[in-house]
Amino acid sequence: MEFRLNFYGPLEERFGAHRTIQLEEGIRFSELRKELEGAFNGLDAYPYTLAQDGSMKSDEEELSRGVIEVFPPFSGG
Repeated sequence: MEFRLNFYGPLEERFGAHRTIQLEEGIRFSELRKELEGAFNGLDAYPYTLAQDGSMKSDEEELSRGVIEVFPPFSGG
């Protein structure tokens, strides 16, 4: 299944704003991290957070249909 990726901040500068990746349906976010780091050379050098459906995801959660957001570290107030 094809998933759309949205990269932000310095990740966008390095990998582009919007990309796609082919993944098996139902994989966990821990597996997604491995797939992304294999597909995007140098991604493993950046700390990043994954989100989908408007919420940050833990590595144990299962990927669902929809856009995957890839965020660099950020601080808030």
